[in-house]
Amino acid sequence: MARITAEDCNKIIPDRFRLVVLATRYAKLLNYKVETNQIKKEKRDKPPVISLRRIAAGKVSVEQLEQDLINSLRTKTMIEPIVNQDESEDIEEKFEYLPEVCITEDYSDLDDQIFIDETGDDFEDK
Repeated sequence: MARITAEDCNKIIPDRFRLVVLATRYAKLLNYKVETNQIKKEKRDKPPVISLRRIAAGKVSVEQLEQDLINSLRTKTMIEPIVNQDESEDIEEKFEYLPEVCITEDYSDLDDQIFIDETGDDFEDK
């Protein structure tokens, strides 16, 4: 890519990995929905080069771009709260599509298994 532009961006965003992520996000915004009339003026350059030039020139708010990136990565679905914990659904109704062999309440095969916790230490489930 444009080495001079990337070196200019290092003055504003010293971490190259952070620069790549933010420039990519801004290039996607340029490509899909933002400032289409300004892209026509710079038609010979592609969105990644335009985004690097604008970051190097200080035309882009890095903080706002970071916030936009964080918001885009957040989960957009809401988890439904449990209304009544006393109600229990029938397992067979919930898993009608599974063959009967798959539905079991016998967990005896788990008694002899060894589990590894996150630290890497082995421990037996008793």
